[in-house]
Amino acid sequence: MKSSNNVQKIMKNSPQVMWYWKIKNKRENFNKLYKSEKVVFNKFLKKGFSVLDVGCLYGSLNKALKKFNIDYNGIDTDAKAIKFGKKYQKGVSIHCEDFMKSKKKISKYDFVMALNVFDHYLNWKDVIKNLKKYSSKYIFFTSHLKTQGSTLIDADLSFIPYGKPVKTIAWSVHNIFELIAYASSYFIGAKNIYIYAYNKYHKKNMFGPNNLKLASLSNFPIDPREILVGSVVIELNKNFSEENKFKFTKPTYQIYINNSLYLKSWW
Repeated sequence: MKSSNNVQKIMKNSPQVMWYWKIKNKRENFNKLYKSEKVVFNKFLKKGFSVLDVGCLYGSLNKALKKFNIDYNGIDTDAKAIKFGKKYQKGVSIHCEDFMKSKKKISKYDFVMALNVFDHYLNWKDVIKNLKKYSSKYIFFTSHLKTQGSTLIDADLSFIPYGKPVKTIAWSVHNIFELIAYASSYFIGAKNIYIYAYNKYHKKNMFGPNNLKLASLSNFPIDPREILVGSVVIELNKNFSEENKFKFTKPTYQIYINNSLYLKSWW
């Protein structure tokens, strides 16, 4: 399959796959992944880990993560993407499934990741709980983040200009400390929490050196220059039990922002 025409023949009308095909070299090559993703993979992925990629599309990360010698598995609700992935990568273990309401018996994996998925759900606490159902050790998701103010999720206001021609998609900006607090609760029972974030929507990246496009700020519910993007990893406490929900140990946490340690737990 050397052209998007071949993809179109298989998929017929799956715009998601067509878009991913255009950037496949960025998602199939480890060195071209986002820095926040590479930091997490290098720190947490171990040889032999069973990995579940939630929202895998056609399973592109199976190629990017080959060097870790993991047992890669993926699920996605796009049946056409799954069909394409199985033809594009013979033997890849990907399946059509909705992790939020799975009808199948749920298997446990060492490392469960949801990249470019988490911040499009309004019911974010349920998302973390459902990711936990699949994990025996780690949960990893990416999101838009901030250090102050409440989590912004509003069906009317939470959107971002996206793609060409310009479309809008629902999004959310999560307060880092709200995420830590919920992961620390008896609903999740975290042992350790690791967050790596960086500024992306700032002047240099988004508005040019002369700041000539400030009018575009009206497209955002909050000033995008205050928004961080990054990775959240929750290590689950295997000894945690909801029966002892008022007797559990606080998880440790580390927060890195723009390559520097921002804050860590003192215990």
